[in-house]
Amino acid sequence: MEPEAPFRGQVFTVTAITLAVKQTLEGVFRDIFVEGEISNLREAASGHVYFDLKDREALLSAVMFKWDARKFTGELQEGLQVRVWGNLSCYAKQGRYQIVVKTVEALAKGNLYLEFEKLKKKLEAEGLFAPEHKKPIPAYPQRIGVVTSPTGAAVRDILSVLKRRSPHLEILIAPVLVQGNEAAPQIAQAI
Repeated sequence: MEPEAPFRGQVFTVTAITLAVKQTLEGVFRDIFVEGEISNLREAASGHVYFDLKDREALLSAVMFKWDARKFTGELQEGLQVRVWGNLSCYAKQGRYQIVVKTVEALAKGNLYLEFEKLKKKLEAEGLFAPEHKKPIPAYPQRIGVVTSPTGAAVRDILSVLKRRSPHLEILIAPVLVQGNEAAPQIAQAI
């Protein structure tokens, strides 16, 4: 049985739907704890701290305003596994939801970060980051290869921008799966 859709067929303005989402998020998801690994950590000149919380399946934007950031005595770092407490909010101007963080508890280095560091050390040991293996990037490339799904919106966006900005470029598409168990081997092979 299909769930009831109370707004089926109703027309909303962008503002109205965004404000409805904002009211729902902010009314329901208050005083919650979220665990995840910090990535894309950056501090604005204003003193606000922005970062993403991620796990293997998803990403949640986070902001800690300066007055709460000043209270935090620890050090936020890329790859740190944390538990944050705060409220979900929707930044209506961009239609983005995020957690407004009030407190942070550091748990440990996150698994994703540790796996990244392990892989980085392995590749360094193989000499893959050595200067003699690096090739200079041409100032004006003649050909660009794109490894992606041939049917996704991303490839259409890439082709549209390249056609507008650099119509002289030859574009090679390497079609691959971008999700699922077979995606990683296909992407690696195409590269």
